[in-house]
Amino acid sequence: MKITENFFYNFGLAKIKTSLANCVLQIACCLLPISSFAQNSVGIGTINPHPSSVLDLTATDKGFLPPRMTTAQRNSIVSPVEALLIYNTTSQCYEGYNAGTAAWVSFGCIGCTSAPTTANAGIDINPACGLTTATLAGNTATVGTGAWSLVSGTATIITPSSPTSGITGLVVPGIATLRWTIANAPCTASFDDLVITTISCCGGILAITHTIGTVAPESKSVNYGTVTTSLSGASKCWITQNLGSTNQAISADDATDAAAGWYWQFNRKQGYKVGPTPAWTIPSINETSDWLAANDPCNIELGNGWRIPTQTEWTNADANGPWASYTDTYNSVLKIHAAGYLSNTIGVHGYCGAIGYYWSSAQFNITTGWFLYLGISNSNVNSVDKAYGLPLRCLRD
Repeated sequence: MKITENFFYNFGLAKIKTSLANCVLQIACCLLPISSFAQNSVGIGTINPHPSSVLDLTATDKGFLPPRMTTAQRNSIVSPVEALLIYNTTSQCYEGYNAGTAAWVSFGCIGCTSAPTTANAGIDINPACGLTTATLAGNTATVGTGAWSLVSGTATIITPSSPTSGITGLVVPGIATLRWTIANAPCTASFDDLVITTISCCGGILAITHTIGTVAPESKSVNYGTVTTSLSGASKCWITQNLGSTNQAISADDATDAAAGWYWQFNRKQGYKVGPTPAWTIPSINETSDWLAANDPCNIELGNGWRIPTQTEWTNADANGPWASYTDTYNSVLKIHAAGYLSNTIGVHGYCGAIGYYWSSAQFNITTGWFLYLGISNSNVNSVDKAYGLPLRCLRD
């Protein structure tokens, strides 16, 4: 009797367990719309799983929640497989396992922002300019006299070549490229991006090393003065001496070669010293062209952004000065003086200290170009033969 009762008791319990399991499975199937497609794709939340997927999760009011764990818990996973995915609550990053390097790799971080890849343009930053602030996509860099500092991360000037390392100011006002290394907490990784920004100062010294070649007729280092003025009709940065000059003129009728600088024929890169040097080879020019940007000695010698003034800018400066002679132009912030010219035939230096001729970037016709004329009792914008050698005064946008 006892054996029979136990037999029927166990048999009945097994039937109850089997029925209960079937019931749970049926309920689950009702609650989760799971479907298959061609025996290869499984869908949850969809009756048409995509044929390219092994599992298609579809929802409009819910998300996918991967396993969440701390770094310590992650490190306790035994023999993680390639591409194993988790969310690391310590670093607040999604991570995947790279079996090749036996390391976890962060690929999406909720708690941090990647370093910027672009910087705001047109911001002057230089110790000579005093305290200036530039915002770099959420990371702020400030500079005071003599040193760079960064609110988050570190900054290193990589050009010019000196200084080569450390957080230091530019040796002289000019153009530099900065490498910003940003580490954003709470992420464990650092983000090293190259952020390109031109930084320069107007109002200080622009140190340029000229090398003899297709533009400079001699090698020399020049400390150009700079000034910001709206004489041209808009605020621009100008050099306060002629391109190639050793120093700024000491008077309106300064007749020295050191103050005159170099001379150029219209739309030509090659500059000439008084002599002329190199030898004068072009007695005439006949072409339909303004001064091409690729031939602009201001841009080539001083850097991007620097250029020859336009005819309109010289016309505005003459009117806004107001200029009526080389005395007026010299007394302005630009210190423009009577530097003379080189003749169009054999390049003879003439009228230095008596007349001023300065090229614009615009042609008048195929043989003449617009220029600023300065005399002892008048000034105007006129045209002259393109083969004349005239000095250049550069500006920067």
